[in-house]
Amino acid sequence: SMKRLSTKDLVAAAETLHAERRLTPFLLLAALQDREVAFLEVSLSVISGRSLAHVRSVFGRADEATVRGLLDKAGVPVSMQDEFWTGIEDVRATMTC
Repeated sequence: SMKRLSTKDLVAAAETLHAERRLTPFLLLAALQDREVAFLEVSLSVISGRSLAHVRSVFGRADEATVRGLLDKAGVPVSMQDEFWTGIEDVRATMTC
C-alpha cells in the first residue's frame, strides 16, 4: 500500500513508473478500486501535466464531463472511463465532506 507515503514520495514513485511506461490505465484503475486516492491523484497529475491541486479539485467535485476530460488527458481509453467514473463516485460517497 502507498497510503503511508508522503506526497513527495508518491510523486517520485509516480514519476518513476511513468518514465518506465508502467503507469498504465489498468494500474490507475486498480489504485482507484483499492482506494489509493492520493497515488491516483498524483499519477493523473504526472501523466496529464496538470497541477496536483487541479487534479484534486476535479477528482473531488467536478462533473462527469470534466472528469472524463482529465482521464482523456491522462491517456485513459474511453472504454475504461465508465469504470473510473463509477469508482470516483463510490469514493466521493464515502469521503467525509
